[in-house]
Amino acid sequence: MSIKKKVSAAIYNYKMLEMGDRVAIAFSGGKDSVALTLFLKERKEISEFLLIHIDHGFGEDRDKIKKMMEASGLPHVIDVVDISKEVKKDHRTPCFLCSFFRRKRIFEIAHENGFKKIAFGHTRDDAVVTFIMNIFYHGEVSTLKPIQDFFDGEIIMLRPMYYVREAEIENFLRREGIEYTENPCPYKNQTRRFRIKEMIESFPDGMNNVYKAMFNIKKEYLP
Repeated sequence: MSIKKKVSAAIYNYKMLEMGDRVAIAFSGGKDSVALTLFLKERKEISEFLLIHIDHGFGEDRDKIKKMMEASGLPHVIDVVDISKEVKKDHRTPCFLCSFFRRKRIFEIAHENGFKKIAFGHTRDDAVVTFIMNIFYHGEVSTLKPIQDFFDGEIIMLRPMYYVREAEIENFLRREGIEYTENPCPYKNQTRRFRIKEMIESFPDGMNNVYKAMFNIKKEYLP
């Protein structure tokens, strides 16, 4: 199944969109958000877009990202939140801190501009890694949801790439010659998320089997 069909399936199965929806997109400039923007631009249900980019202070190529956003032809906002200062204080959990501050500001910008729905580029791989991380580090069985509401429904987070593997996106963009930016985070190869992902990928078919397990909970074999 193509990426486009997988995105369409996730949108349909989880009832993410309705006609006339106004959707903000969390746009990092990385492969996932670039692909997400391309596929959502084709959706007839969406009447208005807003790309939101948060500059983390990790040395992003601001000019390149600005040109990419302008090339999309969509309204866009670039906001600077120097997350790097907070992360340097405690680099043991950079992903959590980065995600928290980035998402907080994205929510604020979307709300200020009257956008209720925000699409993020989280993939199937992200859901799998989060699932295992929550078991190992938080002692709970939970993961990212395809659609999730916050503040009594004032903000609705969409994850249309929920069925799509990371490698599929990378191959698609390379094949189509579509430009994207690399993750500038200096801690990206030192995080819990990175270590868990490496561990899962070290097992044959690890990503696929953990993903299947998320939908195959046998409660009769649990205490």
